[in-house]
Amino acid sequence: MDQEASLLRWAGLTIADGRAPGTDRIFLRPLTESDIDERYIAWFADSEVTQFIQSRNFSIEESRRYLREGRTNRSYFLYAICLKETGAHIGNVKIGPINWPHLVSDLVTVIGQKDCWGKGLAAEAIALGSRMAVEEYGLRKLHGAILESNFGSIKAYTRAGWVVEGRLEGHYLVDGAPMDAILVSYFGPRGRADALT
Repeated sequence: MDQEASLLRWAGLTIADGRAPGTDRIFLRPLTESDIDERYIAWFADSEVTQFIQSRNFSIEESRRYLREGRTNRSYFLYAICLKETGAHIGNVKIGPINWPHLVSDLVTVIGQKDCWGKGLAAEAIALGSRMAVEEYGLRKLHGAILESNFGSIKAYTRAGWVVEGRLEGHYLVDGAPMDAILVSYFGPRGRADALT
């Protein structure tokens, strides 16, 4: 727990009673280079895991370099989603890229451990990451663009307090055919009016 507390402090996060941000089932902690191993890389080589994301097929060293670059330039931060019961790392939350002048950011979640799919853990991770982005980084709005066929992600984000803000028609090409992007946003605990003022 000391290493975890040290990493959270390093990332600029405050820790109440020494614990990482969490729910009854999961917690978030900064992703470490030691988390990036063969199992981690296998998640991003799995076509089911990467079906709806752009990150795929990279090496351990490329992934570790990417982690370091985000921390160094403070444009994005990666967090491990861990099961509270076992501490097992099951996926990631990425806050970023952050547009600091406007205090807005993307927030991406992936559950790489497929036996954890369909349990609502992604929605919990999104809610935790959203709260962290607002409370610890001072961001006023989070956003994302989701393929309209990615029903699981749309459901997870809206369950986590995000709203569907719009649609970009034919924004993506999937197998050569245009597909809409569903725009989702999070305006913080006080809602849209406060985020827009």
